[in-house]
Formats: sequence, C-alpha cells, structure tokens
Amino acid sequence: MNISKIRSYQIEKEHEDCLKIYANLLCAFHKCDQIESRYLNIVAIFFPQLIKLLTGILLKRNELSNSYIFDSNLQLHNPLQNFPYIGYYEILNQSLNISEKNYSPDYILNKKYRLLNYIGNFFLRKPKIALYDLSCDTKYITKRLIYKGYCPYFPSVEKLCIPNFYEQLDLLEESFDETVQQFDLPIKTCDIVQLFDKFCSPYLSNNNKSIIFDVLITGTLQNLEARILAAKARSQDIPVISLSHGDGDQLVVDEPRTGYGELTYSNIYIGYGEGGKKNIQNSKYLHSLFEEPYFVPANSDVCQQLYSHSQRIKSLSEYNDPTYMYVPTKYVDYLRYGPYHSMPDKLYYEWQKTIYAMFPDAIYKKHPKLFCYDTPFKKIINDNFKTCYENADVFLFDVIATAFNVAAATDKPIIYFNLGVRNLHPEVIPLIKERCIWVDVRDNKSSRFIQLQIHSQRDKTLRNNYTRQFCIIDSDQKREDAVITVVDSILS
Repeated sequence: MNISKIRSYQIEKEHEDCLKIYANLLCAFHKCDQIESRYLNIVAIFFPQLIKLLTGILLKRNELSNSYIFDSNLQLHNPLQNFPYIGYYEILNQSLNISEKNYSPDYILNKKYRLLNYIGNFFLRKPKIALYDLSCDTKYITKRLIYKGYCPYFPSVEKLCIPNFYEQLDLLEESFDETVQQFDLPIKTCDIVQLFDKFCSPYLSNNNKSIIFDVLITGTLQNLEARILAAKARSQDIPVISLSHGDGDQLVVDEPRTGYGELTYSNIYIGYGEGGKKNIQNSKYLHSLFEEPYFVPANSDVCQQLYSHSQRIKSLSEYNDPTYMYVPTKYVDYLRYGPYHSMPDKLYYEWQKTIYAMFPDAIYKKHPKLFCYDTPFKKIINDNFKTCYENADVFLFDVIATAFNVAAATDKPIIYFNLGVRNLHPEVIPLIKERCIWVDVRDNKSSRFIQLQIHSQRDKTLRNNYTRQFCIIDSDQKREDAVITVVDSILS
C-alpha cells in the first residue's frame, strides 16, 4: 500500500505556522503583563483556548483547501455551537453567527462534594486543601488529608475580577489582527474579538471575592476551570500544586502546550521520574509563562508495579506467531489545533488502513475518549489499556501517551511508528529508539518498505532506560502520598 499522502502532507509547515501564532500570543502576553497584576493576565489565563481557537481556524482552512486530507464526513452543514465555535461550516461559508453560540460553562459540583464541603465548614480552624479534577486517587488523598488534620475542600467554578480586562483585550486584538493578516484567515478580527469577549464573560465578575482555602491541588492546568481557580489562587498568594497525568508523557515532549498549559500557574509540579526536571532545564518550550514551578518527581504506580530493573525485554524474533495490539490515539474532528497535536482525521484513518494491511489480525485497542469512530480492524477492545495489555505479545504505537508509558514498563517488544506529529524531546528520542523498533514512516515509500525495516530489526536487543527516567523514582512511595508530603512541606 502506498503511503505517499502521509509523506507529502506538509506537517512541518503546519507546525511552523502554528508556532508563529504561538509567538504572536506570547507578544500579547508580555504587553498585557505591563498593565495588569501578572496572574490576571488574560492571555495567560486563556492561552490554551486562544491557541486552540486561532490555530484551529488555520488548520481547518488548510484541510478545506486540500481534498486529499479533507474528510467529507466532517460537520460541514451546521454551525459549531460550542467551543471553539469556528468549525468547518463557518470557515467554508465565511460566516459567524456569534449570538447563537453556547457560552455557558458546563461544570456542576456534584452532591457528594457539596456535602463534604458543608461538613468541612465545621472545621474552619483547620487548613483547607482544595482538590480539583485530580489525575490520581482523589478518595485516597481525601482520607489522608483528614488523617493528617487537614480539611479537604471541593471548589466550584470561580469567577475572576479583572479590572483592566478591556485594556488587555485591546492589546490582544492587535495580536488577533496580526495573525489574521499573516495567514489570510477567513474570519474577521472583530468577530474573533467579540467571540472571545463573550466566551470570557461567564468567568468574569466585578466582585473580587477572597478564596477560602489555603492550598489548591489540581490536575491538568489546561482545564479552564482549574486554570481560573489557579489564577485566582496565585493572585491571592495561595500556593498551587499541579499533577502531571499520563504516567509520564508530559515532559518527554518539548511542546508549547506543556509550558503555557501544564506548568503555568503552578508553584509545585508533581511529575514522573527524575528525567523531567532535566528536560525542563534543557528545553525550548517547557517553560511557564511566569516563574518556573518547583519540580517534584514521583511514581507512576502502574509502571512501578510492572517494571523490574533486571527484566530482559524480549526481541521480536522470539515470537513465532505473536499477537499484536495496535494502540492508536483518537480522531479529533473539529477540535484539531497545533502545533504538535494531531494530523487530519482522514490521513490518520488512511494510516490505520496501512497498519491493518500489515497486521490484519492485530487487536485494535480503542482510545477511551473515542466515541464515534471507523476502523478496518476486526478485533476491537474497549477496555482500559492497563487491564488488557496482557492480551498482546507485541505493541504497535504511533503516539507517545499514557498507554505507551505503561507498555514500555513491560518486557514486551514495541514497534513505534514515528509520524512526525509530536515533538519528542532530544533527550528522550535515543531512549525510545533503544526500547522500541523505531520506524520513521515519512521516510518510507510504502508499507512494503516499512515491513522490511521492521524485519531488519527482529533480532534487535531492546533495552529500557526510559521508564526509570520518566515514569518512576527510586522509592516505593505512592504518588498520592507524594502529594501529601508536598502539602506538609508548604504548611509546616
């Protein structure tokens, strides 16, 4: 099967263009930093949404103008009501009905957490530790906090008082206009400004309400509600602890979204393994918009259980008739943005057909966030990868994410297909290459060439120096207990 479409797709050019949009937003951030309390900088607060909005317009426009990467099944005939609001319909028709969009936040604090907060009000003399959208065992952390004499608190969505919001918006408008003109985007600057204003409105208030907790612990700071909580906390000198997710994948790539998204607004960042700290120091994009957070290494509990320092990774040639498991990422539809995020769905589907042609009996491990999908594979598993990895002898990956980190900790061989989508950190690439059979897809002319490259590495000695650096530490401490230790250090 020919893979010329993937080879001719100019993904490097798209990365380059998206990085220019990122640079424009950085300039706007620095301008806004001159007129507002730094943690209430609207570019910093809404950076993940701004990059998704602007690069999304560019990438959708590119897809619509290139038939070989455009999926005709995408939503063309109806306006996009929810964020990012500007879909294929709006770009195709160069029409944007701003008044009909949905700008309401959809987060509702559940009854259990409201009850716990009510009970917590009887313990006002104890330090309150706010927990929001954690990427670990919240129940365990809650119990440990109570045992240590703290009061767990589950905040609802906060609103921000930003006195100079519209002065900052004027500066941001200049950045919007520069991006629109630079890339000849089909949406007017004034429409983007009005859209962004309405999007921000539900999160703004004229009342500068004081925070009632002493420490905020949160999961990903790309979550807007978590980010607003963190911005409000930092503006009131409340420390913020953020937790990495993915069992190790956040700092193995050198990408802007980790810097502006995961690290910004965090005082203390709890990562995986010791290698992340070095990667932050030797990176181009792994930097907070403000001061750098203090990095705390911790374990991936599942990788710690799977990994053994003395284990030998099996080679591909040790299996006569191996069971393969293909673990793809999800299709993104209208949510595509950049840089270093995804390729067009149509191309990714074509690539999956190539994988199927080479491994027709492979198990297809469906991505947990993939609801509507199409695949040529016949054997499909919906389970969490952590519960089904033993069903396979050999893993097939084309993205570095949670499942890859778990697979790398086992003694099973991995075939990694590099599609050029992610920007792997230079320190990480050699470790992945020695752990996997590495195939550069864009350097190959056809699936036949790919198969020959795999075959030539059947006897390769595979080594795992990846897990020890980016997934685990030299301690048996549970990840959740590392969180408690950090809280103790702050409040002691």
